[in-house]
Amino acid sequence: EIFIDMESYRGTVMLRHGFTKRLELGADLPYMAQEAGVFDSAINGWHDLFGFPDGGRAKQSEDTYRFFYRRNGQDVFRISQPARGTGDLLLSAGIGLLPDSKPAHKSLSLRVSATLPTINSNDLLASNNSTFSVNLHFNEEHVGGGQHWAWFSGLGGMYLGDSELLADLRRDWVARAIFGMGWYAQPSVILKAQVQLHTPYYSHSRIRQLTATAGLLVFGGTFMLKKEYQLDIGLGEDIFVRTVPD
Repeated sequence: EIFIDMESYRGTVMLRHGFTKRLELGADLPYMAQEAGVFDSAINGWHDLFGFPDGGRAKQSEDTYRFFYRRNGQDVFRISQPARGTGDLLLSAGIGLLPDSKPAHKSLSLRVSATLPTINSNDLLASNNSTFSVNLHFNEEHVGGGQHWAWFSGLGGMYLGDSELLADLRRDWVARAIFGMGWYAQPSVILKAQVQLHTPYYSHSRIRQLTATAGLLVFGGTFMLKKEYQLDIGLGEDIFVRTVPD
């Protein structure tokens, strides 16, 4: 049995530097917070408005914090107190594989990344182990006839490394895919929709949250506030119920 009821907040300090026209190196350090939150009522209303399945969410108390996994009647772990702290450090490299072409601007890039644990976390803010990812990304932009739009896709995999948490159930590799489109409604407004998929992180369990392929639909937009700033707003809906959070 697994039960997860929380809201997660994440702020990330990101560093990117292009050493050549086709080589970029970067580092990300997140600050994480897991709390009871305030959005349960809004999410329940969203599901009711459009008739989306909620996986039993409406039957639970709102704005509470509970996180536990129980096997054979025994708690494997239980977290009952909100937590804040630093997450895993991410180191990345991006390599451009194609030059831009006109009138359709295309790009193909290979991105390699690794996470390094920063703290010994018992509250699941960090993974306590290193991971390694390889991803191939394709992007194509079209401008003409008064329209400006783009589509993008990605395919890759992640090696999960060694971890003591559910080690007997954890898979070694996870495959990931993404597909989406964006439309420039205004020069400063880009409306977007994307689908994200990944294979299960765990096996040998009857719990759907652990062993089912996960699917998430995200739609929203990017708003260019100034040359140096932009605001991204998105809503996520689990297209495979009980596999990812809303």
